[in-house]
Amino acid sequence: MDFELSVTASYISNEQKGKYEKLGFLLEPNEWQYNKGEKPWVRKSNPAPTLTIDTLEELMGFVKEYGQIILDEDTIEIYDDYRE
Repeated sequence: MDFELSVTASYISNEQKGKYEKLGFLLEPNEWQYNKGEKPWVRKSNPAPTLTIDTLEELMGFVKEYGQIILDEDTIEIYDDYRE
């Protein structure tokens, strides 16, 4: 089954950057905080990456690697920040 991927966080830290790029997210410098060194990346407005997961074991492997998720009918959101 194909899922569209998203992340809760609006801003991405240097530590998170590599793992999100690995999933296909395109990031660009966050001009507002770039020089401060705090979460210097934001997601570009681009089509969301997709991921194919066919088994519960694959889903649990994804959770083990990326942490908590919010699962919807056709979307997986990596829950990596506060959300209302």
